Amino acid sequence: MKTKRSYALLAIGCLFSIAAVLLGCSSGELASILGGGSSPVIFTNGQSANIVIGQVDFVSSASPNPPTASSLNGSYSSPWVTSAGVLILPDENNDRTLVFNSIPTSNGASATYAIGQLDLVSNGGGTSATKTSCPEQVIVVGGKMIQADYCNNRVIIYNSVPSGSPGTIDVVVGQVDKVSSASTCDAGTLDSVESVAVANGKLIVTDGDHNRILIWNSIPTSDGVPANLVLGQADFTSCAENRGGAVGANTLGYPNGMWTDGTRLVVEDDDNNRVLIWNSIPTTNGQPADLVLGQPDFTSNGDNQGGPASAATMSFPYDGVFFTQSQLFITDNGNNRVLIWNTFPTTNDKPADVVLGQPDMATISSSTTASTMDGPAGILLVGKQLIVSDPGNHRYLIFNGR
Repeated sequence: MKTKRSYALLAIGCLFSIAAVLLGCSSGELASILGGGSSPVIFTNGQSANIVIGQVDFVSSASPNPPTASSLNGSYSSPWVTSAGVLILPDENNDRTLVFNSIPTSNGASATYAIGQLDLVSNGGGTSATKTSCPEQVIVVGGKMIQADYCNNRVIIYNSVPSGSPGTIDVVVGQVDKVSSASTCDAGTLDSVESVAVANGKLIVTDGDHNRILIWNSIPTSDGVPANLVLGQADFTSCAENRGGAVGANTLGYPNGMWTDGTRLVVEDDDNNRVLIWNSIPTTNGQPADLVLGQPDFTSNGDNQGGPASAATMSFPYDGVFFTQSQLFITDNGNNRVLIWNTFPTTNDKPADVVLGQPDMATISSSTTASTMDGPAGILLVGKQLIVSDPGNHRYLIFNGR
């Protein structure tokens, strides 16, 4: 269960090749926006970030209240970049989502406007058509902006990306209307939603405190539409962690970060210290995962497998998943690092190839420098730039690959 850790990713929309067809993006758009070619983008162990957003330099970690156009407080989740190159950043603890006209090229850049607030110096959440409360992962699919609104237990849909503050929500998922925030265990209600994705027109949502993933066969166009399929539970009225028993291939313990390319589905299973992979989008309730990372098998869930950290272990992986044809990126929150696989895993417990945030695979300390992190929790590859949320330091880091 999430207890408002200083942690936090995810985003989805269009990937390279097949996902471009599925989600309506051109290959030209994708080549210039999201990473995703057949060759991996090269990063090295412990490399330093090139740009910081939310701070004036790499050794600061301020979170002023009231906020400013250039500050952050709990950057818990994955950002998004639109086809026009607009950067959209969740600023969870300020109850707003910041919009930049482009990816910043210098430290401490100011946002253009905020969604969820009237201006760039206000915060405070709410439950309405114009207010958000703890907004998290955001994606743009088919022109619609879709976002996890964590503290309101809902997914919010804007029929187009708001062009200014505060933005008006068109549809809510997980609640019967725009002023409710219930957390009932049923097919139509969410509890602590962290990530959203779209695959083949299906809306996929991580329902954290219900220990499940919900799938809608299409993106809802009206409030309160119930889900069509559930993962992690046998039915829509069961919500216990690991189905109230032992961990398995068909159970979940506070799922959060998620990504899909329209075929595969990858989910961070936080309380089970693992990442689950479905080789195809599930079509039946409770369908078990095909692969597991971070654990030797589907029946283990120890923090770092009960020992020291290594290239194959995880500690509360959280809110950050992204993959391409050739690479997988995971935010390993409790170990204060990002793990990178330079080929997509096809076997259980495959060790990562590269680590960011630490000098090696055995170190797990947190700090505030250009090469360290404090609870990373969101990730997106844009071209050859990797954007990582670093909520403990109230910032996003941009790493230039090659």
